Amino acid sequence: MNQDGQINVNDLDAMQQFMDFYRKNLLNLDDQTTKEEIEIKRLTQERDGLQIKINEYGAQGQLNRRKERREVTITVHIGAQNIDVNLEISYLISNCSWSASYDVRVSSTDVSKQRTQLTYYGIIINKSQENWPNTQLSLSTATPSLGGAPPKLNTLKVTYYQPHYNNYQNYSHSYDQKLCLADAGLSECGLVESSARKSRKSKPFASFRGRSSLNSKNILEEDEDETSNTVNVLSTTTEASMSSSSFAIPRRSTIDADGKPHKVTIGVLDLTSTFMYTVIPKLSLHAYLKATTTNTSDKQLLAGPISVFMDNNFVTHSSINNVCLGDTFDLPLGTDASIKVEYKPVKTVFMDNNFVTHSTINNVCLGDTFDLPLGTDASIKVEYKPVKTIAETQGVITKTHYENIRRETRLNNTKLTDVTVYVYDQVPISSYEKIKVKLVVPDLRTKQVNSSYSVTMNDENNLEWKCLVKGKSECRLPLEYTLEWPKDKRIEFTEE
Repeated sequence: MNQDGQINVNDLDAMQQFMDFYRKNLLNLDDQTTKEEIEIKRLTQERDGLQIKINEYGAQGQLNRRKERREVTITVHIGAQNIDVNLEISYLISNCSWSASYDVRVSSTDVSKQRTQLTYYGIIINKSQENWPNTQLSLSTATPSLGGAPPKLNTLKVTYYQPHYNNYQNYSHSYDQKLCLADAGLSECGLVESSARKSRKSKPFASFRGRSSLNSKNILEEDEDETSNTVNVLSTTTEASMSSSSFAIPRRSTIDADGKPHKVTIGVLDLTSTFMYTVIPKLSLHAYLKATTTNTSDKQLLAGPISVFMDNNFVTHSSINNVCLGDTFDLPLGTDASIKVEYKPVKTVFMDNNFVTHSTINNVCLGDTFDLPLGTDASIKVEYKPVKTIAETQGVITKTHYENIRRETRLNNTKLTDVTVYVYDQVPISSYEKIKVKLVVPDLRTKQVNSSYSVTMNDENNLEWKCLVKGKSECRLPLEYTLEWPKDKRIEFTEE
């Protein structure tokens, strides 16, 4: 193009030549990009294949290391000749452990019999370099990892505080800061490799090690043929010493050195239990069944998780602490709808083929009655007076605010048998002298006469009712307390 702005034929030819050159080079670049993408895909597949082989070789190497054989020579010096010697060899290996696990099964028909069936399992993990094929196992409660001697308690002294100055540490700290600043400046110039880049380069080897690991959360069931019935159950022999117990597993098992949990059965125990219900109406309108169980067996129960079954239906997961012989522990068994609670599902009611209203019903057991609202009738006048909170101001010079709070908990036992229910409710405790709380009902100073329940105040300042609710009957638990505080103040309720 000429400087005067006019375009001639030569300029158009030059522009056409440039466009042809640009198009040709662009096509070449596209072809080259496509070829490089295909090559990258091929190299990626090749890399993945090599990674798989590396993992296989790594796993095979670990298996080969496990197949290492050790040879130990034992020399026995015998004074006489031609004597047969029975030699029992034992040795210690590391990276092996076991823990306890339980299944608790309760039948609704066994509640009156006060019996609970507990299946005692041992979860074995073998991370050593040798497999245990068809082995007779014995599990011990000894803990060699804790050591045999108690820790030593040093003498504790109190002195005046004297600040300590460490010039070397201060100098090294400032020197490290200078080095960090220098590294930061060099990394910006591209002369020092950043830590993030180093971590990215080290990821492939770390991922290989992670994939070749043998850790797993899957439990291999050694007793696959075990059913819920206790038919042909082998009993475990328990040997107790001064500080530990050993459980000899009657059934042989194969425990591979794969680091995975293997389950074996220690025994099936029939224990004595006392069943009771717990209700906390402020938090939940359900009656929770609990079994207070006594360890009447000859085996110590170690701390571990529990799976609870009621009538062969799973109820919940729980856990127990160490339970010695003769000790008691609690087992939660879920909720029981036969102790009536409030539940409001949507219910549609029709009258004369015309829609009336939406309503709700409570739990209705066999033989019980329930009410169905059928709408309003204008011919009958109804006056509704809701429950009011009594609040008034007292005093002439020092005015206080007074409030009366009333509650009532109702228990309805639809069973034919008597049940024991523990009910808990809160009574606030004052944090200031001018905030006064007075419990009116129940009166803890007098004993309830001809009552089916007893009430106490526990350490958390909560009321605890123990109710014996007879079959096909109900129990009412009233609660009333008053609050007083200065009129010019506001109060709030907090829980700790």
